[in-house]
Amino acid sequence: MSRDGSDSAWRAAEIEKKAAELLSQAALLHRELAGLGGSTSGASDAVTEANERTEAVRSVLMALVSTLGPRAINRQAFQEAVRKVAAGVPDNGPQAVRHAVILEETRRVLGVKE
Repeated sequence: MSRDGSDSAWRAAEIEKKAAELLSQAALLHRELAGLGGSTSGASDAVTEANERTEAVRSVLMALVSTLGPRAINRQAFQEAVRKVAAGVPDNGPQAVRHAVILEETRRVLGVKE
C-alpha cells in the first residue's frame, strides 16, 4: 500500500517527537544524577542505577537513529538492533536494570501499549 506525502511527514514528526522524549528522559536522569552527591552507600547505588538507566535510554536512542529511513523508522531493523543491545546486558548486577528501561523505551518508540 502506498502512502502519500502527508502520511510520511506525519510519521517523521512522530519519530522526531519520540526521539525528543528519549533525549528529555536522558537529560532528566542526568539532572537526578547530579542531585545525588552524597557519599553514602545508598547514594552511590542510586547514582549507579541512574547511570545504567541513562545508558539504556541512550542505547535505545542510538538504535532508533541508526534505523531511521528517508520516510520512517525501519521497525524490523530497530527491533533487531534493540535485541542485540539487550543480549549484551547482564541479567544480574547493577547493569540488569537496563533490561526494564530498554523494554519500556522500545515500546514507547514502537507505539505499543501495555
